[in-house]
Amino acid sequence: MEQKYNMSVLPLDCKRLKKEDVYRIMETILSDFPIGRINFFLPKWVEFLDRDHGWKYITKNSNERLISDSVNVVAISKIIQSVWEERLGKCS
Repeated sequence: MEQKYNMSVLPLDCKRLKKEDVYRIMETILSDFPIGRINFFLPKWVEFLDRDHGWKYITKNSNERLISDSVNVVAISKIIQSVWEERLGKCS
């Protein structure tokens, strides 16, 4: 089912459902749920940084990738991680 619908599947026994199971269900739902809107609020001082400064680079490239892709929480984490790794590679 995961492959067919590209969504997480959690096999559960509803008669023996525990509090931890409910937490796991909610965590899975929230991580798979698509995000339709992201608001970015950056401090004013970021505008004054050099164009190639790490903070400015990371925020600009993360924003561009987030806007261009349809994302969920897991995808956002991966995008930010890849931008960090990309930036660290340019620093070394």
